[in-house]
Amino acid sequence: MSELANPPLYKAAERQASEAKEPAWADALPWADCPLPGRCPVEGLLSQQELNLAYWLGAVHWQGRGRIVELGCFLGAGTVALAMGLQASGRAVPRGTLVTHDLFTAWPGSEARCHHPFRAGDSFRELFDLNTRRWSDLLTVRDRPLPDAWHAGDASDFHAVNAADDQEIESIFVDAAKSPGLSRNILRLFAPRLRPGHGLLVQQDGKWTNWWLTLHMHALREQLRPWRSVPDGGTLVYRCVAPVGPALESLARMGPDSGYGLDRWNAALAAAEADWPGQVLTYFRLQRALHHAEHGEPTTGAALALEEIDRICTGQRHTEFGHGQAAREIAGMVARTLPDRCEMAARLLRRGEDAARTCRWRMDQARSALWRMVGDGLARAGRRRIALLGGGRHTRDLLSLGWAESHGLKVVAVLDDRPEDWRPEPAWPVCIPLATGANCRVDAVVASSDAAEATLVQRAKDSGLPGDRIIGVYATSGQSPC
Repeated sequence: MSELANPPLYKAAERQASEAKEPAWADALPWADCPLPGRCPVEGLLSQQELNLAYWLGAVHWQGRGRIVELGCFLGAGTVALAMGLQASGRAVPRGTLVTHDLFTAWPGSEARCHHPFRAGDSFRELFDLNTRRWSDLLTVRDRPLPDAWHAGDASDFHAVNAADDQEIESIFVDAAKSPGLSRNILRLFAPRLRPGHGLLVQQDGKWTNWWLTLHMHALREQLRPWRSVPDGGTLVYRCVAPVGPALESLARMGPDSGYGLDRWNAALAAAEADWPGQVLTYFRLQRALHHAEHGEPTTGAALALEEIDRICTGQRHTEFGHGQAAREIAGMVARTLPDRCEMAARLLRRGEDAARTCRWRMDQARSALWRMVGDGLARAGRRRIALLGGGRHTRDLLSLGWAESHGLKVVAVLDDRPEDWRPEPAWPVCIPLATGANCRVDAVVASSDAAEATLVQRAKDSGLPGDRIIGVYATSGQSPC
């Protein structure tokens, strides 16, 4: 044990533990007052908020009574944040207090997540050791694989290795629950050692693709209660309020590919409505949509998945997470893994594209307000027959969102240099060459590009379009619409 001369940050934890009332979701996050000092010296995949949480777990939450366990460390960014927190706690830190588990083997695509030329199967243990060498006396590093098999007996060898390590765990930092089997075995092997009333379980894998986590944590909801979520990621924090061991039987009754029916999902989401803020609920709903798409009966599953995506895309908070992209990914996964559901995948893909367009506009409130002003100005001036200048993404967004119709306007044509590239949806206007735009009988030509408006307006003028008919929106090159 080594005495550390840092300020006693653990006193903040004692004050927090003495508070009878849990803070509301809207209150400041506990780690906001104790962020990681400066930048993390190790490259990694964690957001700054997640690194701040890791630092706080060591500096404030850790009371010196047990271990901190990290499952999935990659190159060591989270490990270093946890270790720096322990050093800053002001307590004497026993050797090996931070126990970290990883297979230390690169996976396909891992080279794209960092600046190291890994190939699938390469070991990165040496790089991890190099990154964490300053804190090596605080670490216990285990490079045995976590058991991925579902049945309890398949994890016996792993459990035997850890049998001597019966010390209490104060917090578990999980970034390894990549399958139903891994998730279940991590909970079975480590969660029973969390101390009720103090222990925290951090689930970094709370992304929309890992649907099993929602159901597993719901099965343990009386022991591990939702506590906090990290704003800029899918990381969820649960607080241990009762011994976990006796409740693990509920996980054992859930098979790896069965037992995840709609009734269980509805129960999990109903509980989540009361437990989590809206942004996390959206992740859960995406998970349910994916589960319906992959495992439900083809016709019913398609309908349920589409219903879930629609509910998300019309919700108040959907713009924060790019759910159009999520819907497209769900569609792609369904098409790849279940060829007989290609029609369903196509419907999801179309819904995802529509959602993506809606997200782009709702995320930019200033742009939406600007185009409302444009529509109102044209309507007041009686200029109701219009052409849109430019046939790119921006114009497709306007037409998809029904901008013109919402103001009593009618788009009769699209003008573009490359009309052959125009791919209209049903009821969309034709695209005519910009060179012949002067012959188009419209009240106004509205520039429709947030990236190249000035260039488009100049080309329109060069083609012979009268300047007083061209409406500029973003740049100053066209006539004002209002």
